Amino acid sequence: LPKPILKKTVSRPASRATDEEIQGSKDALMQDLEKKLKSKAPQQRNIQKMSYEERMARRLLGADNAASV
Repeated sequence: LPKPILKKTVSRPASRATDEEIQGSKDALMQDLEKKLKSKAPQQRNIQKMSYEERMARRLLGADNAASV
């Protein structure tokens, strides 16, 4: 049996992004990250803030025992 002839297909090189497109993508990414950081910042402050009751428990019981309250 004769072997089948394989045709070599020429693949196109992937289109390369221009410097302007890359810069635009970088700018968009930076803006997204800045928005996310700004929206998370107030939430993180609230988490670290202790309530009045928590502060009083720490004063009365000491920091080690206050965790169980």
